[in-house]
Amino acid sequence: MLENYENIIIYGLGLSGLEVLNKLKNKKNIFIWDDSEKKRKELEKKGYQFLDPRDWPWENIDLLISSPGIPINFGMNSFIIKESKKNNIKIIGDIEVFYQEFQNFKNKKIIAVTGTNGKSTFATVLYEILSKSGLKVSLGGNIGIPALSLNINECDIIIFEISSFQLELIEDFKADISILLNITEDHAERYESFEEYQKTKIKIFLNQKDEDYAILDNTYLSKKILDEINPSPRKIYFNELKTNTPNLNLNKNRVLKYILPALIKVTDILRINRDFVFDELSKYKNLNHRIDEICSLNGINFVNDSKATNPAAANFAINQFNDIYWILGGLSKDNDLNKLDLSNQNIKKIFLIGSSSKQISKIIPKNINFEVSYNLENATRSAYEEALKDQKGCVLLSPGCSSQDEFNDYQDRGNMFTKIVNNLEVEC
Repeated sequence: MLENYENIIIYGLGLSGLEVLNKLKNKKNIFIWDDSEKKRKELEKKGYQFLDPRDWPWENIDLLISSPGIPINFGMNSFIIKESKKNNIKIIGDIEVFYQEFQNFKNKKIIAVTGTNGKSTFATVLYEILSKSGLKVSLGGNIGIPALSLNINECDIIIFEISSFQLELIEDFKADISILLNITEDHAERYESFEEYQKTKIKIFLNQKDEDYAILDNTYLSKKILDEINPSPRKIYFNELKTNTPNLNLNKNRVLKYILPALIKVTDILRINRDFVFDELSKYKNLNHRIDEICSLNGINFVNDSKATNPAAANFAINQFNDIYWILGGLSKDNDLNKLDLSNQNIKKIFLIGSSSKQISKIIPKNINFEVSYNLENATRSAYEEALKDQKGCVLLSPGCSSQDEFNDYQDRGNMFTKIVNNLEVEC
């Protein structure tokens, strides 16, 4: 495919953008750009050359390969996106670039998973199960491993975790097995409406054929949207699955319990023995920052759920524990914070952090105690002190908001929480 294009833009030089650039390094007419001046200066030191986009020969450019982090719709476009649309330039992402190359490997399978919550855990667990079953498996995508960095010559199956941002940029991409775990409100800052977000997520099924599998829940909305976009694939509704899980205690692994039905459907399709699957699941520990029970101090449990960056994820977390001292807040991403379950009976007290503190404080019911803690350390220490008064409880970091008002990402926030808790442990 790429050989059909003479002049190509690579826009956004994060991990995926640099992999694209490496893939196309022998092409003559490549225009590269990153909006970060700091990033451009770093790359200039390594020999990369930048030309101001205003000086590009726009009428001659054929293709734009964009970073998924760059919005391409709804009035938030950068100059590069606007000019690309004005000149009818095709816009794709690195997942699509990968797929064009992958088409030469017909004997291999692609499994793709998306959803507002749980997709990282699903992709990781599936990867571990399939790898231990003897299959050669690669894992990439939104999980932090660029698609083009994968060596497809050395694997039987490629598993992709795919975000809505990446799905915006697909054209021909399809998976043999596509999974949609859930759709709840998120990224309202990027999408014009919840419906647009839903339609973007459903694109994971867009190009599937009769022989492919679409795995999703059986809600009316999911069925309706899927039938509109593509009625072809074999549909499997994972929440209709009824199966016994002998000797599998998932009480300590709440996320795994949630994704289990969809996971079983995929492993059944691949003919992986269920007893083997259950045995591997019994050994699995939660991903870092996702309902991660990090320690207990003086009878008080500390749970790191920093990856809960939307109300639905936070609501899920607070339903897993009792006597919760809830650390909540951050950057709202324009999500509807009214959907936070602020009157949940499991809540003992709320500790607000980040830029959304004022907004959330106005919607907390009068019968729920809360305080504005301003930063994560104050919130953690105050929550611990309050829990000690009752001599029981759970200090839960489940922010329901993005981290990027105060931290680099959710991992940075989660690591800081763990560090604060470790310091408390030393002080005890």
